[in-house]
Amino acid sequence: MNPVVARYISNHKEKLRINVLNTVSYNVRAFIVSVLFALFASKLTEDWQLP
Repeated sequence: MNPVVARYISNHKEKLRINVLNTVSYNVRAFIVSVLFALFASKLTEDWQLP
């Protein structure tokens, strides 16, 4: 996403704001996924083999 923003957004402050929001949103999503995985790890590995 950053190359698209760099190419099409000319305002420096707006470009910085969009890149910051993009980075923050990626980190928030990664945190949520890691918390969910920690909560459901036992269920995901409990019975993984087919009968």
